[in-house]
Amino acid sequence: MRSARRAGTAGQGFAGGGVAGNYTGSGGGGAAGIGLTGTTSASGDGGPGLAVNILNSTNALSANVGEVSGSDVYYAGGGGGGSDRSRNDPAGDGGIGGGGNGAYTSAATPGTANTGGGGASGSNRLPNGSSGTQLGSDGGSGVVILRMPSVTYSGITTGSPIVNTEGTDTILTYTGSGTYTA
Repeated sequence: MRSARRAGTAGQGFAGGGVAGNYTGSGGGGAAGIGLTGTTSASGDGGPGLAVNILNSTNALSANVGEVSGSDVYYAGGGGGGSDRSRNDPAGDGGIGGGGNGAYTSAATPGTANTGGGGASGSNRLPNGSSGTQLGSDGGSGVVILRMPSVTYSGITTGSPIVNTEGTDTILTYTGSGTYTA
């Protein structure tokens, strides 16, 4: 039984796409927009993530966080919709910001690590076209970024934050557990 689109949780992301065709899926919502509704011949893409430039694109690339496009860094893209392999209907792509790609000729890809991107939908066929189920994928791990004036930075941290300086600010990037004490 297919269901209608549901609203995203306020402050957490947008809704996924609406009801798709019988053999296609819709994309999941991203932090900046809704997932696309699939058609009768193609699954929907995930919604876009949010551009957050608390860490510039150069430092985001070196820290391996977010998805960089030009000078912007995107986080929390929605996962793409899966598709029925036997019908040759393409699966949806993940939204910018680390969303995973839906299952079609290969398994659904997970959301990209350190982006908070959404996992993708599976398929009711295996990659070789035989009957079976490809499960959906996991979402990508998140990241915590703290930015403060360098004159107030205490240097007291636990874990292994990546420390960058941009202008007069110090930025701590955590991809694992840790603390900062002001």
